[in-house]
Amino acid sequence: MSIFDEVLNECGRRPARELVSALVEIYRTHTPAISLAPDASAALMEISGTVSIAVVSDGPAASQSRKAEALGLCSLASPIVLTEVLGSEFRKPHARAFEHVRKCRPAGLYLYIADNPLKDFTAPQQLGWITVRIRRPGGLHSSVENGGVLPDREMSDCSRLPEFLAQLSA
Repeated sequence: MSIFDEVLNECGRRPARELVSALVEIYRTHTPAISLAPDASAALMEISGTVSIAVVSDGPAASQSRKAEALGLCSLASPIVLTEVLGSEFRKPHARAFEHVRKCRPAGLYLYIADNPLKDFTAPQQLGWITVRIRRPGGLHSSVENGGVLPDREMSDCSRLPEFLAQLSA
């Protein structure tokens, strides 16, 4: 059952297919009022002058592009790869989006930072990238245990990322 079905039921409304479809469309196309966590914003600002930053994001392209805009990522990152645009079969853990980043931003070293151990680290590690899991207390995937593909490093927030990146570059 979708979240919209549940909410409509709780409000005493019948979750008609047309209404749920309209609510999903509104959700996917609204401009979200969101911001980066302060530690993530500070880390990105600190490293943006010294390294190239790219974004790989799953989910509906309409909502993911609006999230990227609201977070100010469009001025910090290029490319921003929305896996849905590549095709639903290329969502994480598929390597296609990461190969695209590598093609657009040739480098000797790649570092991938993410939070979901169920899908985020497989492809980057297959491509030889260094992986960092941000396991933010209370975060969406914080209670998900690392599975078969372990990240190279785990941190509770992004505050130590610039220092870690400096160590890798040395």
